[in-house]
Amino acid sequence: MSSVFSSCTVPLVGFAALASTTLSRRQGVVCLSVIWLVNQALGFSVRNYPLEANTVAWGVMMLAASLAALALGRLIDRRGRRPSMPGIVRLGPRVAVSLTVGFLVYELIHWLASFSLGTTGGFTLAVLGSVLRTNGLWALGLSVLFCQFDRITRRWGPRLPSIPSSLP
Repeated sequence: MSSVFSSCTVPLVGFAALASTTLSRRQGVVCLSVIWLVNQALGFSVRNYPLEANTVAWGVMMLAASLAALALGRLIDRRGRRPSMPGIVRLGPRVAVSLTVGFLVYELIHWLASFSLGTTGGFTLAVLGSVLRTNGLWALGLSVLFCQFDRITRRWGPRLPSIPSSLP
């Protein structure tokens, strides 16, 4: 969805921050990889990114940097799984810490890669602030949605009829 609105700012760090605090390691890796893959598909098909080695290398770097942000977020959070009663007050600070540290490591990897892949000019405070704001808003919005969905499923989950495991 973010790739539809913005051509270069897929909030992989925002997704990584929430995934690091609510999903298992495997689920987080799969989730980020699928989001990255959809973003790449949109970029090369809808946005007509040039199919060149440098463009593909930047894409791979984005995936690697977001997975590093996920791993670091999980290390910091130490739980990496959904808490028993999340609530935005309890989940919010955990996501914020993962977002901050994840953003720093993501941008550091991005900056280091820029020396071999080119285009170091995008590392201005205005650009970095815009990218951080986008990631933060996505992380906040998804955290609120997660908490609301979790609250609803906790309230109504046990009352929902079960689906039979086999049909007669």
